[in-house]
Amino acid sequence: MPGPHLRRVDRQVFWANSRNEGSRWRTVIEKVMMSLSDQQLVTGLAILIAGYYEMMNNNLALYHWHMIVWLALLSSSVHIASLTLLRDVLNNNPVLRNLRVAGMLILLALLATATWPTRAGLSAIPVPAKCCWTQSRALEYMSQPVFYGFDPSWCITLVMLLFAYAWKFCQLFEPSRGWVRKWLVAKPQAASERLMRRAVLSRQPRWLRWPIYKFMTVH
Repeated sequence: MPGPHLRRVDRQVFWANSRNEGSRWRTVIEKVMMSLSDQQLVTGLAILIAGYYEMMNNNLALYHWHMIVWLALLSSSVHIASLTLLRDVLNNNPVLRNLRVAGMLILLALLATATWPTRAGLSAIPVPAKCCWTQSRALEYMSQPVFYGFDPSWCITLVMLLFAYAWKFCQLFEPSRGWVRKWLVAKPQAASERLMRRAVLSRQPRWLRWPIYKFMTVH
């Protein structure tokens, strides 16, 4: 892995290193990763577009809509993970980077909207997905009374999705990368060093100070 991509936890826990950073295999691996990353982005868009089309024609049950959402989330997560290795390649090619960012924004909008019917956690109930965009239409469709609760995992999923995309967008542009390095890397590391110093100089027993210090050192 390139040196700037490695953190202390990568080196100490996963034994990652950058000894072969200049190897000829790096270009090959980057090209393969770019191809797989493009495939995941296009797959996520294709799954959601097909799902919306079938949903608008009342050909999709709520259970199948949930499957589409989770498949799109999986595809999106794999694509997001691939950008960790490809961010330098994309920064050196602004046209390719801007096209990818446009595709990611479309995927994010479609995916965030697609999670709305999953807020009630009713994947096992035979309701057309189109009816679940509003609770009133679903109640009109169902002959028996149904309790519509709120599924907190929907909110957690949405927050994590937005945070992941915001994080990767910041890494794809040099000005925002500087801001991220300062406020989300340098500042927390400085605060961690202050906490380590307090832990070492404190009068707590050694058996308590040692695990705290090691935990902070790794992170």
